[in-house]
Amino acid sequence: MIYLVRHAESVYDPNIPEQERILSSEGEKQAKDLIKKLEPLNIEKIYSSPAKRAVDTIAPFAKTVNLEIELIPEFRECTMPPCKSFEEWKRFVKKSWEDFHFKPEGWESNLECQARVCKKIEELGIKDSGKNIIINSHGRVISLFLNKINNSWGFDQWEKLPMPAVVKFCLETGTIFEL
Repeated sequence: MIYLVRHAESVYDPNIPEQERILSSEGEKQAKDLIKKLEPLNIEKIYSSPAKRAVDTIAPFAKTVNLEIELIPEFRECTMPPCKSFEEWKRFVKKSWEDFHFKPEGWESNLECQARVCKKIEELGIKDSGKNIIINSHGRVISLFLNKINNSWGFDQWEKLPMPAVVKFCLETGTIFEL
């Protein structure tokens, strides 16, 4: 079984590089609370985006169950330059859901991000077949994967996906369950 985990609440600051954004104090609490939700799942392997906020979300659980976190570059957030504000960023993200080919200078299109993520999840799902694994990433990345499985998953579902979130996915059947 694959458990897709969205990172906890982070601090948006256009002056901090995307990969270095940190968890908010609420996000740090959420990361600790996530342990109780994940412990019963008998996780055998943890893969994560290399972004600091993603690693910091899953690290308390990994430490609790004594598992290493394997960083996977393909699970990074969609490539994009800094925006002046969260609102500007959200407008660009919405447009990218309306047009999967939309690609302002310095951005990765949703189509490109989706292809990268889906390929890696499929590889890991085959490699770790029969194991319970965590793929720890970002809301947009997880949502693009879920969109590939069920094209009704779009901007509205991405926007409603909580931080953190845990989504159970069965690669063999394509079944999606939100936990």
